[in-house]
Amino acid sequence: LEDLQRQDIDDDIRRAEKEVEVMKARRDQAQYALDECVLKAPQRGTILRLLVGPGDVLGNQTKQPAVQFAVEGPQIVRADVEQEFIGRVAVGQLATVQDETHWGRTWKGKVQRIADWITQRRSVLHEPLEFTDIRTVEVLITLDPDQPPLRIGQRVRVRIGSSP
Repeated sequence: LEDLQRQDIDDDIRRAEKEVEVMKARRDQAQYALDECVLKAPQRGTILRLLVGPGDVLGNQTKQPAVQFAVEGPQIVRADVEQEFIGRVAVGQLATVQDETHWGRTWKGKVQRIADWITQRRSVLHEPLEFTDIRTVEVLITLDPDQPPLRIGQRVRVRIGSSP
């Protein structure tokens, strides 16, 4: 009875509160570890192609992305403008985008950004009749809303500052 009477109840409460804090910190660490194992999109959009599966390990030396992803929002066309013509292009200029295979289909847009550097023409596939040593500048064109969407990866012709 004397031992129980000498026991400080406040000390037991403080010890229990510290244990609760420790357990909450462990829970937060476990939640963080779980969150790090989940692949999350940077913003709303559509997954085009998933290139990994459960159990795959990704490192910083991976050569291809885990996911090909299209962000929700206005569509953007990347146009390679030859170095000699880049002086004629300005941000805000109107652009017409034309389907390379169906001549009647066109989209309207505006030049959003012009790259600050000149490089070789960007080409995914080697095309026998296409010159590869041409210096180009990448121009981003944002398509106007309320138009039928382009297919991602579709080849198009772009006219900047003039009508077709």
